Amino acid sequence: MRISDAVNKMLIRIESTAKTIKENEFPIYADVNSGKWYTSSDGYWSDGFWVGLLWLAYYRTGEEKFLKWAENWLDKLRNRVTLPTVFRGFIFYYGAAIADILFNHNTARRIAVEGGKNLAKQYDSKLKIIPLNKLEIAFLNSISINEVNFVETNIDGVIASTLLAYTSKTTGDESLMEIAENHARQHVAFCVNKDGSVTQSVRLDNEGRVVKRFNHMGLNESSIWARGQAWAMLNYTLFSFYDKEFLSVAKLTSEWWIKNVPNDYVAYWDFNDKTIKDTSATAIAASSLLKLSYWEFAKNTIESLVENYLINSKVPGALTNGCYFKKRELGVNSELIWGDYFLFESLLKLEGKLDKFI
Repeated sequence: MRISDAVNKMLIRIESTAKTIKENEFPIYADVNSGKWYTSSDGYWSDGFWVGLLWLAYYRTGEEKFLKWAENWLDKLRNRVTLPTVFRGFIFYYGAAIADILFNHNTARRIAVEGGKNLAKQYDSKLKIIPLNKLEIAFLNSISINEVNFVETNIDGVIASTLLAYTSKTTGDESLMEIAENHARQHVAFCVNKDGSVTQSVRLDNEGRVVKRFNHMGLNESSIWARGQAWAMLNYTLFSFYDKEFLSVAKLTSEWWIKNVPNDYVAYWDFNDKTIKDTSATAIAASSLLKLSYWEFAKNTIESLVENYLINSKVPGALTNGCYFKKRELGVNSELIWGDYFLFESLLKLEGKLDKFI
């Protein structure tokens, strides 16, 4: 596999993105023919991955332009610290915490810690989780916010546990670690099946009783949504670095992936619908497998992504064939910012240039 070629192409894409989007915009998904990004400017769950890509580009190259861009977009994340969403885990772990881990970056540390502390305020001590907010529930279920009279949560949001654990370790506040453990443990019970497959979402009544287990974004209520499976792998792998109790869950969900992914190593968007690939879910999974030392399988996965979806893409350095939200035909067969992030991170690990655990 041409690791250095792939890294260099992705660096070109990162630089071109930084030069073409506005300074207050964050890329979400892009057209694979034109390279034009669909962006957010008022706070989106994926904003941290763009900043994370810039941190990694600086880590790999040492070029000041990437540091300047990373610090510029980090500053734009500041107003997200009070954003009432469990997905602050994604925003501030990848947008800020990794800069502290990689560079001991003081400003990034302060922002990451502030994000973690505010995230903890959303904790429901009765349910022992940080649930989705009402706006997220309404959006995912295509209903009005006035119809939301129940609680929902999903496996994606377990990334909150990692940000809380990082914040606990950084500040010495052990209560944050307790919240992180409860949140992660509840989602094992809610979402992880005995065979290691993952059901994305759960609906609870106001007493915390499970009303139903289902997928917000998968093919149907009982299918296995690929990115949900990958998020479980990643979230429990990352959290196991802070709490070894969850290493077995990380391995269980990862081994299910290994047994069920297609022979070309690239998952379809849903394991029950073999029509559209999702390279972003596959890149997340590959990153997780590297962290767990499933080295050969991860390497084969990354090689398939590079050779079939990156090297020959029309837009240099773009990872094609990501699938964001199939049910709404949103970002289908597109470049996705989180797919780019996890492929780039994985390439740096294979290259031997990224030896820290992030």
